[in-house]
Amino acid sequence: MDVELRRHCCRLRRFRHWVHHPDPWSNS
Repeated sequence: MDVELRRHCCRLRRFRHWVHHPDPWSNS
């Protein structure tokens, strides 16, 4: 349960980071 929560937080964090800062090479 705790592990799942951590994974979700990590995914959400990465998702927000990706949305706020899209990969510069991806836009190329």
